[in-house]
Amino acid sequence: MKIHRINLKGPWGFEWLTDEKSTQALPANGLSATTGKLQMPMSWQTAFGSQTGTVQLTRRFHTPTNLASSEQVHLVFNGVVGCGDVLLNGALLGQLSTSSVVNSFDITALLQPANLLAVNWTCDANCDFSQPAGLYAPVALEIQDDSRLAQTE
Repeated sequence: MKIHRINLKGPWGFEWLTDEKSTQALPANGLSATTGKLQMPMSWQTAFGSQTGTVQLTRRFHTPTNLASSEQVHLVFNGVVGCGDVLLNGALLGQLSTSSVVNSFDITALLQPANLLAVNWTCDANCDFSQPAGLYAPVALEIQDDSRLAQTE
């Protein structure tokens, strides 16, 4: 099976969905605003210090071009600590939680020419801030061509 990977690095938007952040220590990089931009991937600690609460992280992207009918597009999360809901164009894909397992969602049928990925991410008092937390590894689109696999079955 052939896989092409597109990392969703770069600017992601953030917006605090809870007011818990105002009571916590501010991070060294000074992201004390309630909305703004982050260069992802980035650990929760680098972005928000030891603040707890829920942040909506958003990233816009276009549908990959020249997709063949045998190709599927998966949204892949590699490194996550905490928990959150994943939405694409307003549709709930599922939930992420702390795990060593890669989380993947088939988004082929939900893709539009322009897409909005939203992750409502929570780090609460149970978060282990001694390790990287949040979406600390790249989030990616993986285009998988299953035509060779189907031919061998």
